[in-house]
Amino acid sequence: AGKGMFTHHQAMLYKRSLIRKLRYDISYRIAADYDFTLKFLNLAQTCLYLPLPLCVFRAGGISQKNVRLGRNEQFTIRQQQGTVSLPKNALTYAIQTVSWGFRACAPGLYWKLKESRQLGDQDNA
Repeated sequence: AGKGMFTHHQAMLYKRSLIRKLRYDISYRIAADYDFTLKFLNLAQTCLYLPLPLCVFRAGGISQKNVRLGRNEQFTIRQQQGTVSLPKNALTYAIQTVSWGFRACAPGLYWKLKESRQLGDQDNA
């Protein structure tokens, strides 16, 4: 969880008995889903990965339109929840920022590298 969202919240299924204890913190304009998900994962005893699509959605939402605010909110959330140390949080923020800049400047190369990395991850699973 320290690296950011590992998947889109739209593709996650949450255990009802656990989410009844949680609320979205609407003080976060972009990262309320991130905050909610980290709180859920802290409550959950297990997490199951299903290697199949659960949803289809269009890119270009508010988190992609205001990336800096989203990254800042995620940084604050990680600090408040204590999920990572301050140095690791700062490094995560820096890596996300560089990655987003690379994606903006060279989108074709970014997606090709990301796809090849994901295929490599599947080979190692």
